[in-house]
Amino acid sequence: LVEEIRAESGIPFDALTDVSPRFRESQLKKLQSEINALVERISDGVRAENERLKERVRALESENAELTAALGEDGSRAAEFFGKKSGKNILN
Repeated sequence: LVEEIRAESGIPFDALTDVSPRFRESQLKKLQSEINALVERISDGVRAENERLKERVRALESENAELTAALGEDGSRAAEFFGKKSGKNILN
């Protein structure tokens, strides 16, 4: 964030030392509260997306296990079905 401020304005900013006395404590608390709320909203979105992705991975792993069982570990059942000599790379 500091680099973005510096790039946009050309003025370096140090949040720990450059706080102007013109900002009242209440304004800083409000800003902190807004930042915390933003972080919480982003975190909630990331958590929800993570859960959706985990569920999708579980579904794909289950589907993969079913396909592996149907085709045989080495693809031999699929090779027999399609009349190939080898089950290797049957899906390619």
